[in-house]
Amino acid sequence: MEKNKKIYFFNLALISVLLLMIVSFIFQYSANRETEKTYWSIKIETKSEKDKIQLIDFSVKNEIGYSISLNEEVNQGNMSSDLLMLNQISAIEMIQESTYSILPNYVSCKYYSFQENKFYEFAGELPYDKLIKEKSDNNILVLKTGASGKIDLFVNNDVEEKFVTTLIAKEVKGDFSLLLTNFHLKNITSLEDYKDILFDEINVNIDLKIDSLDNKSLEFFGDDNVNLNETKKITHFPSLVSFTSKNGKCINRVDYYFEGEELLKAYKKMNQNQKNELLTLEGKLSSNKKDFTFTLKNKTDSIALNQIYKIECL
Repeated sequence: MEKNKKIYFFNLALISVLLLMIVSFIFQYSANRETEKTYWSIKIETKSEKDKIQLIDFSVKNEIGYSISLNEEVNQGNMSSDLLMLNQISAIEMIQESTYSILPNYVSCKYYSFQENKFYEFAGELPYDKLIKEKSDNNILVLKTGASGKIDLFVNNDVEEKFVTTLIAKEVKGDFSLLLTNFHLKNITSLEDYKDILFDEINVNIDLKIDSLDNKSLEFFGDDNVNLNETKKITHFPSLVSFTSKNGKCINRVDYYFEGEELLKAYKKMNQNQKNELLTLEGKLSSNKKDFTFTLKNKTDSIALNQIYKIECL
């Protein structure tokens, strides 16, 4: 009898421990909101390809402690501050690989609209109940900015994009210096010059006095690029020229960055007498046969570009 009592109480203790473990698991599962978790990322773009904004800050968080900030990502070197110029085609996706967590319930963003010449800011709650109804196995939350600070929120589940709600950003005061995130534009002193170097169409051919380079490309300050193996026409102000060459099995890449203010002044000076004259941006090897020098030319004059920053990758 005594032995049976011991077995009875031992089994009772085991059952109690098991029940406590089950209750603890259910509590933890509920606390972590496992049933609400899914893979998701978030991005911001404009409603129209013609609209252009520059993102100044962007952050998102959910109710269980997950958060990510654009400025933190830039400071940590995970994102480039040169990629903050957005339109319908060029978007910032804050989370490069989808995170597994509950959907966000809060977002803040600050941006400058070039079309409206205004700074906008939104900081507030997202309609979590609506988002959770639209969630699937993989979700991209898309914020699309429009006129007057209207931001449409969509959920893209790889099959279709569903509208969720419209957020209203408020117009705020902003300093022009907030836009100067590109190191090579740090000497630009006015908003008009900044817009000119980003968006003005120019009439320039590029002439590289060397044929031994395998790949030649050019990027613009306005976040676009061209393959110089296919064209010599430059339609906007270039931010850098990139060369790659092969040396046996090794591939060498060299980037030459232009200083925005110097390039803008040179172009305006060459065009002061004859508007939209065809100019030539000539690049050739210097006397040391290792570096390129660049000169802006027309039929009679030339201006050497001296503030060139070189980065070589082996």
